[in-house]
Amino acid sequence: MTGCGASPGRTFDIRASEAKQILTQTEVPYDGLGSSELRSYVVEKSPTELEWKVTLDGAKYLQFPAVLSSIDPKSTHVSVSVQRATSGRYPKMGQALNDNITIKNLSLAAMEEEIAAALEKRDFNMMKITPQVLSATGQI
Repeated sequence: MTGCGASPGRTFDIRASEAKQILTQTEVPYDGLGSSELRSYVVEKSPTELEWKVTLDGAKYLQFPAVLSSIDPKSTHVSVSVQRATSGRYPKMGQALNDNITIKNLSLAAMEEEIAAALEKRDFNMMKITPQVLSATGQI
């Protein structure tokens, strides 16, 4: 897997331990990624790192590594990036992320919104990623 996009992240009013517990139960937003055939699972890489691994038909597809940083006892900063498969059955998706920034931006925006929705205890808001959806579909 190769990195190809990261966000500066966002700070949430939640303790780091609680944020991590919530995020380990959070799924990748498949609708935002354009396929209901995707599957994902979360891996705890370290006390401050999580990674959502996304597969399609059991093969590597994408990964979303996230870093959680405690800002103070009640605030946590979360940054996430998107990484692509470079081998296996879906290297073309990886190449698409390199070649088409709109696909990368949509994938990253959808995951950022899923994280925000989970930590703010609200539903995923598709309107928050509308600019990226429109850009990825060539409508803007």
